[in-house]
Amino acid sequence: MVTLFFYENPEQKILGSFTAKSMWLSSYIVMLFLGVMFSIQTAHASELCQVCKLRKEGQFYVVKNRYYKRDIIMCRFCHQLDERCEICSLPVLPKTGLRLPDKRVFCPDHAKTVVVEPGQASSVFSKAKNEAMDILRQYPPLPHLNITFHMVTREDFVREYRRTPGIDNPYTVAGLTIPRRDENGQWIFDVYVVHGLSEDTFLATCAHEYAHTWLTERETRVRQVHKDTVEGFCELIAYKVASKLGMDREMTRILENPYSRGQVNALVAAEKEYSFYKIVRWMTDGVDSWVDVEKMPRLLALRDGTKEEEPPVVLNWAPVQRTQAPQKLILKGLSGTGNHRFALINDATLAANEEGKVRVGTSNQVVRCLVINSNSVIVQVRGENAPRTLLLGL
Repeated sequence: MVTLFFYENPEQKILGSFTAKSMWLSSYIVMLFLGVMFSIQTAHASELCQVCKLRKEGQFYVVKNRYYKRDIIMCRFCHQLDERCEICSLPVLPKTGLRLPDKRVFCPDHAKTVVVEPGQASSVFSKAKNEAMDILRQYPPLPHLNITFHMVTREDFVREYRRTPGIDNPYTVAGLTIPRRDENGQWIFDVYVVHGLSEDTFLATCAHEYAHTWLTERETRVRQVHKDTVEGFCELIAYKVASKLGMDREMTRILENPYSRGQVNALVAAEKEYSFYKIVRWMTDGVDSWVDVEKMPRLLALRDGTKEEEPPVVLNWAPVQRTQAPQKLILKGLSGTGNHRFALINDATLAANEEGKVRVGTSNQVVRCLVINSNSVIVQVRGENAPRTLLLGL
């Protein structure tokens, strides 16, 4: 065991060059001199560097990490690594984690949570769409079956974006909605989301893009809204979905994201001051094209001739508290008939021969459902040599 003096620093501090022997002698002399026991932090040698988990002599660093909201101790080797996790910004050791073709890198922990499998992506999009539809259910029409979802690589995303170019940098945005009319003049939509986002960010991005489909269905020729305000409203829907699902970190990310140039913050404040109904009315029939936080009452100004409407009765929901996943794979239920049977394993629903990520404790395992029987399933966990049999309820 190594005794490590720990002290706070708002940014970063070298803990000095040391060896195990010199550290022990220094600590012993100081305690003898003062004659008291100091408050110190101890760590096993394998825990000294919180990146490589190895004990190394030399300089150690304390680095404040915004994602984890705490100080991270790392050795000099890890501190000097160039590759950083796209999500948490921690260094990523060579040959570990996940690397995507667009040069994004994820640490081993977050490599387990990013959305890269098509089945998982479709499931997350469906959840996001349903949550957004629930928020907007009082304000039809609600796009549903006229949406085609695509999870794409960054290269494919840029290619699609440039077919209908906008003013944004396609390398810095994660979602795109392309509307068009079918032969009957009805709206149909293609929604594209970049792969390799954390599941929460992927879900929020999908909710944002669904809001674009809803706005397109409700657009009027006489109402023009500033692009930043359109994006701010879509971010508001993503924020409300994140709030409903208890995704606190994602809510913070949305409010700190400069993409809508402050309009999402203004709309969040406007909803608190007035109501979501007032925002929807303003988006459809308002006078101004921009929400000015210094002139919030302007949100009540509607175009001449706008009909007075009674606000719909909206049932409020309590934020969902995320339950902790089981510490092992559990077959919770079986459904379907014939060749269309499904198995509920922890929080994931899989069909025969379908593979997906399953929450186990605080991480994920990639599981393929091989066979579904009357009261059991046979699954293959990625990285394991032999299949497992899971019994219903055990």
